[in-house]
Amino acid sequence: MFMLAHIFLALQVLFASGQVILERNSGLENWFPNNVLTTLGVVKSAIECGILCKQAECMSIVYETIDRICHLNDRVTNNVSDYSWKLNTRHYSVVSGIINGYDCDIIDDSCLKVLSSKLSWTAGSAECGSEGAQLLNIDSSNKQLAIQQFMADKGLDHVWLGINDITQEGDWRTEDGTNPIAYQNFNAGQPDNYYPGQDCGLITQNFGYLWDDGVCQQSVNVVCERKKVGSL
Repeated sequence: MFMLAHIFLALQVLFASGQVILERNSGLENWFPNNVLTTLGVVKSAIECGILCKQAECMSIVYETIDRICHLNDRVTNNVSDYSWKLNTRHYSVVSGIINGYDCDIIDDSCLKVLSSKLSWTAGSAECGSEGAQLLNIDSSNKQLAIQQFMADKGLDHVWLGINDITQEGDWRTEDGTNPIAYQNFNAGQPDNYYPGQDCGLITQNFGYLWDDGVCQQSVNVVCERKKVGSL
């Protein structure tokens, strides 16, 4: 047996209907309590295991990532002494919080929520941030296609993207301005900075769901994005 540093990594995440929050304790991975678990058997995912834990009013779960076996734990602890080790396990605390309004069936690693009001880019960014989320981030062609269908289904004509060139014209960066964007899908001739202040990215139905540069102060639909279980 080897000792594992008690490093607690809390990843607040939610499942499809937005009713349970899990906090992952990566410091306990491969640690398998041998006397405090109730084994339920094979389930689809750690999310489903968390749902079952919440229904049973347990405190935490141990999920075997290869065999997909769900174990319910009646307590939360960081004490690994006098217990056994088993590879490919993940540990989550089940938090009694409820976050409503997110759809986790659109993107593989994210959950999406359409805000009820159109907002400026800055206001939308702040509103999403207040929920532990961010503005919509499209970083692949597959995600682009999924978002196109999502917008069509929701009847959204324009949606802010979490990108901007506020600091340097033409230098498009992520929402916080720290990293250059790795993927882009601007319409032909865009971004053109046609009007002053067109420094914020959006995806628009008018361009066949391609991207445009918009005036950051205009009011546009906002989609907040949060990561799912186990996604960094």
